[in-house]
Amino acid sequence: CQPGLFTRHASGHNPRDTQAKRYRQRISHKFSYYPERFGEVLCTGCGRCTRGCPVGMDIGAIAQRISELQAHQA
Repeated sequence: CQPGLFTRHASGHNPRDTQAKRYRQRISHKFSYYPERFGEVLCTGCGRCTRGCPVGMDIGAIAQRISELQAHQA
């Protein structure tokens, strides 16, 4: 779902025309939209995204930290 043409509609319109928009949708879908609707997180925890990240971001650690911050604010 990350290549630029993946989200292009038959009309030629591309609602996620930048990599940032496509990445935001991917993360939001896995960790927000799907869990809100179905009560499950789509991330399997395989670690491929962390190992392949060119800047060394660990999405699992980031998601955990966000959860901690949310729990602390509640």
